[in-house]
Amino acid sequence: MATELLFRDDAYLKTASARVTAAREGGFELDRTIFYPLGGGQPGDTGWLLRANGERVPIIDTRKGDEPGTVRHVLDAGAVLPEPGETVSLELDWERRYALMRLHTALHVMSCVVVAPVTTNNDVAIYKGPGVNYKILGSIPENTTVNIGSCVYGWGETTWCKVNYGGKKGYALQSELQRQNSLFPM
Repeated sequence: MATELLFRDDAYLKTASARVTAAREGGFELDRTIFYPLGGGQPGDTGWLLRANGERVPIIDTRKGDEPGTVRHVLDAGAVLPEPGETVSLELDWERRYALMRLHTALHVMSCVVVAPVTTNNDVAIYKGPGVNYKILGSIPENTTVNIGSCVYGWGETTWCKVNYGGKKGYALQSELQRQNSLFPM
């Protein structure tokens, strides 16, 4: 069963209730969550699981779950896992989340201001839009240095960067580009 991603509708939610759908070594999954999982260059959220008996259990990381569309909440080694079916409350480490939100926005702004060259890892297709469903406009040969513009989160949980090569403007998969300058890691 897919996890309802409450943060998609309201990134400022700090608490919520949920029902445990699965629990196994390394973490548990819920029917809904306010915790953003690691992905897209952003770390997973941390915070607390609050049980009906008042126990406050630290959630040390959040990752994508084993099944598509699920989110796994990671506990410290040795922590007692909640039981499937148990109703729990969630509380984000809001100071950390809010700092990461501001940093994420600042990095998007910086990527539009700072032009840093990248090198292609292999022949890279240039698409008309940010996704493989768009028309391919051409390709950039392997080991070619190009400048990129801003990067966007696109279709299929991938990140796409604006590129301009040989007079062709389009998008390339970020994973196929490699920064030359370690000050600007991708």
